[in-house]
Amino acid sequence: MQKKRRNRRNNKGITLIALVITIIVLLILAGISIATLTGENGILTKATKASDETKKTQIKEYLDLKIVEEQTEDWERTGKEVIVATQKNVQTHKSDLEQWGKDVKVGEVIEKEQEEFFYVTVDKGIYKVGLPRTEFVGYLDFEMKIDKSHITMKPGETEQLTVTIEPHNQLEETLIWTSSNEEVATVSEGVVTAKNNGTAVIRVTFNNFPCFCECVIEVDSGEFSVFKYAKEKEMTLEDLGFTWTFNSHVTNQFLKIGQMGVQAYNNSGTTSATFSIAYQDLQKLEGKTYNSIRTNFIIGGDAYYNNADAKGEVVVTFKDGTKASNYCYEKGFQPQYTGQSFYKEVVVPFNGKEPQTIQFITSGYDPDSGGTYSYVYNITLIK
Repeated sequence: MQKKRRNRRNNKGITLIALVITIIVLLILAGISIATLTGENGILTKATKASDETKKTQIKEYLDLKIVEEQTEDWERTGKEVIVATQKNVQTHKSDLEQWGKDVKVGEVIEKEQEEFFYVTVDKGIYKVGLPRTEFVGYLDFEMKIDKSHITMKPGETEQLTVTIEPHNQLEETLIWTSSNEEVATVSEGVVTAKNNGTAVIRVTFNNFPCFCECVIEVDSGEFSVFKYAKEKEMTLEDLGFTWTFNSHVTNQFLKIGQMGVQAYNNSGTTSATFSIAYQDLQKLEGKTYNSIRTNFIIGGDAYYNNADAKGEVVVTFKDGTKASNYCYEKGFQPQYTGQSFYKEVVVPFNGKEPQTIQFITSGYDPDSGGTYSYVYNITLIK
């Protein structure tokens, strides 16, 4: 009986050893199989490479066909004209390329060493489209990041934008900076200079590839010049929404942007004019909320004696019925020369209230043989 038990134990030991050996052999075979499938020269790796090569070939053939389309459209086109037309064609039909990749970008035409071309990227693949044919030039094996995506600036301010490229940060020297609106903001080597109110998009491109980062620049002086805006839009006082009244002593009326007021000569009495506008008509021009209004007056005249008067006044009526006003005044003046002008500035704060109407009142008086004038030459809303 004991002998039988010993035999059973020995058999179990042999079986366990055989099982371990079998497992080891299977693992070795599995490793060989995995390596055969996924190794550097594995079946799956080769299949993937073959698929990539087929994809690259198909994309190149598609882009070359676009070149041929533009060449045959007009045989008299120059090489540059063909490439420019091809770029527009590819851009228009960019969705065609999405059958080979989700992320498709088309760059601008580049002129370099008497050669015209543009880049197209499909996912990470880069294709150089030019004559005589399209070339695959490599992969976008880096990531671009810009440190700021939106900045609000005032005219005259500068801001440094910084781009990082990983993992090839040494390639920063090939960054190309552009501004969508240089009237608003310019850029040089990442330094943005704000110019005038408005919006500009600063774009940085790597090596002219359609691989870029952008930063939106809003330039806001905190002020809105009503008359400057009106001149740019070729608007009249009526277009802005102004109405006006004059008294009977007015010799000449100033009724244009930048010259809104009255003139009187030769003992004609006190002249005055009132120009009114609804605040909402001013506010809708820029669509912003303001905290005060600044008005620039020009008052002066040709009086021969020290007794001429000229005045400019601003009256704001708020929705709650209250009013706020301020004025500028020159009394008893004698110009040092004919037509001498006094430039005056009047500010009326809103103090957190909402205006309903604003009135600009100009007046002048000259009892002698000269003349006086008073008019508004600029209106500025201040945020």
